[in-house]
Amino acid sequence: MRMKPGFPSDGLPLTNLGLPSYLERVDSVFLWGENQAIYIFAGKYYWRLDENSGPFGKVINGPDYPRLIEDTWQGVPVPTQAAFTGLNDETLFFEGTNYYVFDNIAMRTRPGYPKQASLGILGCMK
Repeated sequence: MRMKPGFPSDGLPLTNLGLPSYLERVDSVFLWGENQAIYIFAGKYYWRLDENSGPFGKVINGPDYPRLIEDTWQGVPVPTQAAFTGLNDETLFFEGTNYYVFDNIAMRTRPGYPKQASLGILGCMK
């Protein structure tokens, strides 16, 4: 992943992105292929990042955010450990050694998940 020019290599305080000061960590961040927006998941909540606000972006706050993960991303583990949208526009969420494929149209995880990541995701082998 490339960092924006000027971004400190040791990171920024989460409050610089507009996240609440009580937040100790972020669980996952990913670019969702459906709308090309960046989402930040922390605990049971998520925020959408406005990349055009501030030098490194700011989360959208107000009446719409933060939102409960379970209200929008049905079936996604809470908290998540990692997430990404693949080249095939599939959104994957990880919890431990399991992964979930998210149906971007139905807005829920696909039936049959979670599955063990070691059983073939990304060609990984034991």
